[in-house]
Amino acid sequence: MKKYCRRINYGIILVIVGSIVGFIIENVRTCIIKEHCILRQGLLYGPFIPVYGAGLLVLYLVYSRKVFQNKNKLLQLVIAFVLGFVLGSAIEFIFSYVQEKIFGTISWSYAHLKYNLFGRISLKHASLWGLLGVIFSVTILPLLERFKSSFENTKLQVIICILSILFVLDIIVSGIACYRATERRNNIPAKNAVDRICDKYFPDEYLNKIYTNARVK
Repeated sequence: MKKYCRRINYGIILVIVGSIVGFIIENVRTCIIKEHCILRQGLLYGPFIPVYGAGLLVLYLVYSRKVFQNKNKLLQLVIAFVLGFVLGSAIEFIFSYVQEKIFGTISWSYAHLKYNLFGRISLKHASLWGLLGVIFSVTILPLLERFKSSFENTKLQVIICILSILFVLDIIVSGIACYRATERRNNIPAKNAVDRICDKYFPDEYLNKIYTNARVK
């Protein structure tokens, strides 16, 4: 049971770390490439963009399996690229689809790029995911495996447990607030105390400042 709990905690911390790294990447890219520093985040509280966290977790679960590790280095790199290409594209597509269907918004669109699929994924970004897969298998995976060996520290597990709870609560509150915003757009009145709290503390003006890249579909 303890071993199972440790695995869950480790999985959650990978999602948290990936979400933070994604937050940094997105905002640095926005400031440098687009030349305007408008904060981009995926949740109401904290520097998180969960799609990156999900990506890191999936990559770790797949790449850490022995069946994908080959003594032929060139073949291993090719496999790493293909896996990153497919897995990253699948994650982006699923997140985009779920966001649109549940919340009625989209946070990115590749419709302006050649070889895109419904604007949710593109050949360009899928290739970047493939490159990330190569980098992940060569440099990041060994670091994560070494970190996992020190994961038995009790104090560290307590800290991670607290962070995990806060992170999950952030996801829940963010999801409820965004869903209520969808209801407001459809002129659905508040039905209960939770709806009224969302209307009071998370109005559209507030959410628009948080989700600067989200557009109503």
